[in-house]
Amino acid sequence: MMRRAFVTVLAAMGLCLAGCKMSPSEINAMSEASGVAATVIWMSYDNPSVEQKTEVSKVLGVVSANIGIVGTNSYASVFMPKVMVYVAASQDIPAIDKPLVIAGSLAAFGGIDLLFASRPEWKADTQNVGSYVKSFITGVQTALALPATDSKIVKASENYKARSAIKK
Repeated sequence: MMRRAFVTVLAAMGLCLAGCKMSPSEINAMSEASGVAATVIWMSYDNPSVEQKTEVSKVLGVVSANIGIVGTNSYASVFMPKVMVYVAASQDIPAIDKPLVIAGSLAAFGGIDLLFASRPEWKADTQNVGSYVKSFITGVQTALALPATDSKIVKASENYKARSAIKK
């Protein structure tokens, strides 16, 4: 079931990403929607607590202010070492939460890298790439803030439960 949902999201993103010329505002909207999708998929795999989601959102807020340092590198390769150091040193994040905060951050950076792997010309658009990344992060933070009653979060919880049952 989870695989089917993941494939459906990727197919929908692919239809929107394939071949059509988009304006920067349309790319920002697509980036934000992709951030939401990537985050809901991560939540369906790891089922983070409210506290863990809050910490991921804080980490991404700091990153969002420093996105200009990536250049042609991947976001995961540039930011994950910094996130690992930050999370390890943080006194505010309980030790038990640190692995999921790191995993959520990796899901976000991996999602950004996947978006740009699908459309490298967006990353090459030096005048707008920062706004595309900020829009993706806004999407991530939007998904992280959704209440447990939101239909996307309810579905992610169902998928987590189904996946957990398979692992047993």
